[in-house]
Amino acid sequence: MCWKRFCDLHQGLPVVVVTAFASIETAVEAMRRGAFDYLPKPCTPDQVRQLLERIERTNGWKIEW
Repeated sequence: MCWKRFCDLHQGLPVVVVTAFASIETAVEAMRRGAFDYLPKPCTPDQVRQLLERIERTNGWKIEW
């Protein structure tokens, strides 16, 4: 899977795996490989906004909306 390699190569970036084929196994693997979070589809705009706000707080970043 593409996200596996991305997580390995960009360990400093908060990677969020968004998938329509969610499973506990893939969620656990994503988090184990360093993903910041795992978001199953369908997701609401509010869920995405909350996730981005958490990324901002965790990393001390300011995301431009």
